[in-house]
Amino acid sequence: MKDISKIELEARKYINAARKINILLKDKIAWNKLCSSLDIIGDTELAIKEYLKIRKTTNDGKKYLYVFGILQILFVQQDAVNNLCEALNIDVQPNPELLKIREIRNDSIGHPTKRGFGKGKHFNFIVRPYLGHTAFSLMTVYPDKKIDTEFRHFDIRELIKTQNENIYTLLKKVV
Repeated sequence: MKDISKIELEARKYINAARKINILLKDKIAWNKLCSSLDIIGDTELAIKEYLKIRKTTNDGKKYLYVFGILQILFVQQDAVNNLCEALNIDVQPNPELLKIREIRNDSIGHPTKRGFGKGKHFNFIVRPYLGHTAFSLMTVYPDKKIDTEFRHFDIRELIKTQNENIYTLLKKVV
């Protein structure tokens, strides 16, 4: 995996350089958003690294805690990178792979009890027998469609790898 922590430190060095900091401090809102975003990127990266060290558990409560936690961490890290770019007036096009991770989070733990509107409405359930600390299955029910039920399986380590590669590339461009 690419080291996001190093690129975060590189960004900090850059913005704290004498010539840059004087310019950036003129806009307090952007400066605070920038600093907060860098802190959250670093904080979420620490959490992701710790998550990857977790050993297998048979405790369903812990499995839910790990899955809910890591998906929320990935979501928050994406928000922090978007806000970092916004603070620096960098226009970033939505990344389809990162958007997919956000949708997985929203479907499974963000808003599972009701997604969509009207005929597009659907409901999601994490399937407990297929829940692990590094993977889970999601059952989606579409009451108003020809396909009534869909099952999807997600490997959380793959989601982390995808996010890591895309966030690293984006931060490299920012720096």
